[in-house]
Amino acid sequence: MKEVPYDPSFLDDRWVFDTLPGETVEGIDPELRERLIDAVESLLEDERAVIECFFWGRYSKTEIAELIGRSRQSVHDVLNRALEQLRTALRPTEEEPDEGAA
Repeated sequence: MKEVPYDPSFLDDRWVFDTLPGETVEGIDPELRERLIDAVESLLEDERAVIECFFWGRYSKTEIAELIGRSRQSVHDVLNRALEQLRTALRPTEEEPDEGAA
């Protein structure tokens, strides 16, 4: 696998989270933001690279595949695996009930 730089300037010409209409970093619950950062940092290197390129860089799966030297299907599988791990990590725990639950 080719090395994917984690330097934020790598994504400067791509999507920036806090510039989307109605979406700001300040609008995210600080605890959830920290949990998200921890969850992304806990991913394997290839999973993290795919997540960062897909969501923060707004690269397509095909572009990511070319960038890291893998097939599009492999990128798809890595993305799905990483998303499932993030969902699990961010799922409310017993101590913090889901606000939508009555």
